[in-house]
Amino acid sequence: MTTTYTISKDSSAEAIRDKNWYSDDELTDIKVDAFKAGQKAGEKHANEQFKKDFDANLKKAKTVAEKIYVHLALGLKVNTKRIKLKHTFLNSFEAIFIVPSKDFLSSERFHLIHSISDRILKESNTADFNLSILFMADSKKINEDAFYADGFHLTFGDKTNG
Repeated sequence: MTTTYTISKDSSAEAIRDKNWYSDDELTDIKVDAFKAGQKAGEKHANEQFKKDFDANLKKAKTVAEKIYVHLALGLKVNTKRIKLKHTFLNSFEAIFIVPSKDFLSSERFHLIHSISDRILKESNTADFNLSILFMADSKKINEDAFYADGFHLTFGDKTNG
């Protein structure tokens, strides 16, 4: 049995118009370029997600530190001079509360300060977020450059008091 095909000039020209000759190297280049574009898009997405998560955690760290500040001020009349804050990881932060020497050196007052702070931290810290705090007595000899060198780049408090 013989099959006859009729090919018109127009139909073969359309079929050829959609095809191109390419080398294996060109095909490899196309694949590599597509891979690089996908990798770049993935990195961009990961960076955006990292920034979003970090910003949310930083906001939470600031909020928890401020909550402790308010509870110490209103509940114990502790006039915290400054709070120094740094991140240690995407979801982990450290804060140093600089409190008056009289409150820091009084074991009874310090126990109350620690109890209030500890309660708030237990309410706030989760598997996905952690804030740890330290207390330090206020002094005229505090070296702000040392705080900065240790990564404490954020300060909460009166700008004229630092």
